[in-house]
Amino acid sequence: MYVGGEVSKPGAVPLTANLTLVQAIQEAGGFLETAHLSQVVLIRRAADGQPSGYAVDVRPVIGGTAPGEDVPLQPFDVAFVPRSKIADVDLFVKQYIRDVLPFAFALPIF
Repeated sequence: MYVGGEVSKPGAVPLTANLTLVQAIQEAGGFLETAHLSQVVLIRRAADGQPSGYAVDVRPVIGGTAPGEDVPLQPFDVAFVPRSKIADVDLFVKQYIRDVLPFAFALPIF
């Protein structure tokens, strides 16, 4: 199984018996601050070999309100944790505003 995206250590995670999506993400170092917890993408191959992906909201699992909703993983699953919308905005501001301006961007301290 592979975990990528907004986790501390993206990469292969050994698939052990009863491994769940949230457990695999924790094995990959856990979520970064920039992770979009309500849209974790799980990609799984169907019996015909065709991959299909669906979004999983892991907030109830990690918040403890619905730990039973954690998804059991299968061989060759891929989990991708996307960047949150606010992290996308921050990246945009950094790339297209802060890094382009010919002067340092700072607010005055009073």
